[in-house]
Amino acid sequence: MNNIIRLSVLLMFSLLATLANAEPTTPKSTKDQPATNGASTTNGVTQTANEPGKININTASATELRELKGVGQKRAEQIVKDREVNGPFASAQDLTRIKGIGPKTVAKNLDKISIGAPATPASKSEK
Repeated sequence: MNNIIRLSVLLMFSLLATLANAEPTTPKSTKDQPATNGASTTNGVTQTANEPGKININTASATELRELKGVGQKRAEQIVKDREVNGPFASAQDLTRIKGIGPKTVAKNLDKISIGAPATPASKSEK
């Protein structure tokens, strides 16, 4: 009986050591997709990934946008809708095109806002 327990413990530690040293695998669902290097495409414009600790107003969800000072659920949804209709924001100041968001609100959030890298037109394969 003790030998079975010892063998079970040995096998468990062996399995854990193997898993700890295993290389991560890529999920099959993304394997055949083109590499984007953290970029996303919206309305034919490619935006790069967020700057750490900042909210990319061109890619953030309404929930993420609510983290900005003075932006509640309604304003966050307006930002997403405006972005879908008018395309990406070129600067943080473009948020003032949203009713209820003025220069003071933008100024309070400048340290939290990112627009990503300069926008580049997406290739036909990315659309």
